[in-house]
Amino acid sequence: MEMQELEIVIDGEGAVRIGVRGVQGEACAVLTQSLEEAIGEVRERTVTSEFYEKPVTGVQLANRNRRQSG
Repeated sequence: MEMQELEIVIDGEGAVRIGVRGVQGEACAVLTQSLEEAIGEVRERTVTSEFYEKPVTGVQLANRNRRQSG
């Protein structure tokens, strides 16, 4: 399973940037929702190519691991 990672950067003017890696689909928005609510106004949202990928389910992951080991 790919590692999920959050990167939170606060610049000198107090602007906050949250980066998400290793999360497919809209799950990244769910992952950052509480942070965004705590910060306040979201001025801009940019999505990566991972946003457009379908999340991998546990069954798909198990099947992929079996194919790779066999």
